[in-house]
Amino acid sequence: MTPPSNAKTNRKQAKAAQKKASTKRKPTAEARERATGLVDPDIVVVTKDPLRVQIVSLATQRPIAPSDFSRDVGIPLNVASYHFQVLRKHGFLEVVEEVKVRGSTKHLHVATKRAFLSDADWGALEESLRPGVAGQALQDFNLRVAQAMETGTFYDRKDVRLYWIPVDFDEISWPEFVKLMAWACQEVSTLNDETVQRRANGESQESFPATFAIAGFPSPTTSQLKAAEREKRKRERKSKAKAAPHPAKSKGRKPPKA
Repeated sequence: MTPPSNAKTNRKQAKAAQKKASTKRKPTAEARERATGLVDPDIVVVTKDPLRVQIVSLATQRPIAPSDFSRDVGIPLNVASYHFQVLRKHGFLEVVEEVKVRGSTKHLHVATKRAFLSDADWGALEESLRPGVAGQALQDFNLRVAQAMETGTFYDRKDVRLYWIPVDFDEISWPEFVKLMAWACQEVSTLNDETVQRRANGESQESFPATFAIAGFPSPTTSQLKAAEREKRKRERKSKAKAAPHPAKSKGRKPPKA
């Protein structure tokens, strides 16, 4: 399992191997490969409302009930229940357990695989929705890192990796970079499926939860950072001006001129 190289020779070899393998694939396998990463036509059901993005995000980490979500984010229970019902109806959530609590039943939900955003889904998101989705994803990732550090699992193994670096890309390098990230995500998914299969076959006695994260995005230039800082200061000045008390206007007659 070797990652793709930037060297031309390795890319040519990979393309040649892929072309050779494609001649042996069955039509069904080819159709399945073409379908990989396509946008779920119902993904807008999740992304149209930030609350639903948050529900799905939490449900990927642990089972959660509408009452739990209602209490955690401070919204009415009937509002939370409605969003859970919509997500469940469209196949983004499923009930995994029912718990009796003081005469009522708590339905614990988890996110289905359909709820995960692919790179194609991200490209189909409206720009106005992307900050909310990205913010929730980063918040959840930071929470997982914090939990691993607090419990010590972050330091248990010597082969844990934490790495980032600033780089410069052009319009030729960037698409290759995107392909590299997509390849890494697919390989991680394959490793997960293989682990599940080994457990099912009795070939592996135990497994443990782990977290994989990857990000690639254009960074702001110095001029963009300065412009953003100016806009921030401008907004702060406007906010302070609105909050400042205005002197009361006199309703009496104007004093006579001297």
